[in-house]
Amino acid sequence: MGDRNRTLAIMKDPNCGPAGVIVIVLIILLKFAALYTLVITHEWITLLLAIILARTLLPLLFLTTPYVRSNGLGSSLATHQPRRWSLFIIVITFVLVSLLTIIVISF
Repeated sequence: MGDRNRTLAIMKDPNCGPAGVIVIVLIILLKFAALYTLVITHEWITLLLAIILARTLLPLLFLTTPYVRSNGLGSSLATHQPRRWSLFIIVITFVLVSLLTIIVISF
């Protein structure tokens, strides 16, 4: 989505400005508040679904995301990822999560 060399330079830059630190702190606080709210309201199924969906979306991103560096860690993981098994697991997980959501909503 722009100049490839500039993107690589930004990705390699280890410096983080004050705005970046503030954003990281705010995201951590928002995650803590969301987890605290879910635990207080006893929404255990929501926590379980969030974990399952987060773990399932990683292989999907490896299958569908183009990489800036051809020799990076992401590209090596994606090239050695078994595509058929990954798609099968992703589809089955989304079907089971959908069924679980329908069952929970109906009660």
